[in-house]
Amino acid sequence: MSTRTKKTFDCIAMKRDIQQRLLAEYESVRDRYDSYWHFLQETNRRNPSLQILRRKLGFADSPKDH
Repeated sequence: MSTRTKKTFDCIAMKRDIQQRLLAEYESVRDRYDSYWHFLQETNRRNPSLQILRRKLGFADSPKDH
């Protein structure tokens, strides 16, 4: 069995890009949310793919996160 020696993407760069885009979106709507955490929670709730994954993993939204 062989292992791949070269990645087709950079995980750290991808994570940094996602974080920068989320922060920029938050900055444009920050008056609608109590905190960045609440913004992220609502963003996650609106993502159908993430909701499917959460159901598969058995995660349920906690009332305290609202």
